Formats: sequence, C-alpha cells, structure tokens
Amino acid sequence: MRKLLPAAAILALAVPLMAAPHHMDRAEPSQFVHDANQGNLLEIELGRYAADHAVSHEVRDLGSRLADDHSKAS
Repeated sequence: MRKLLPAAAILALAVPLMAAPHHMDRAEPSQFVHDANQGNLLEIELGRYAADHAVSHEVRDLGSRLADDHSKAS
C-alpha cells in the first residue's frame, strides 16, 4: 500500500487538471485538439517526474510507461 501512495498522489493532482471543462461539449475542434494535446503533455511530464523521483521501483516503472506511451501519441 505504501508503494502505491506516491502514484496515487500524482494521479490525484493530475485528474482534476485533465478534466474537461463544461464547455467542451460545444468547443471548436481546434480548441479540443489543443486541450487534448495539453493533457497528453501533462501525462508525459507527470510520468517523467514519477520515473525520476519515486521511491518504489513499481512507481518508477509506471511513470516510465506512462511517459513512453503518451510520447508515442504526441
């Protein structure tokens, strides 16, 4: 359980930042693409941070995988 706490903290910070604003259902396509890209970049940075700073090996691996997967999508 203690090993998952840092990952849970990162996700707790990231999820509200990635949540779509209420106006997204009527946003212009260019705004949607911009917002989606920003969320993807956030996932890359948070993954790198977890990979570099996490104490547990499992969280480091998760961070690396998160950053790698989202880098492929960019």
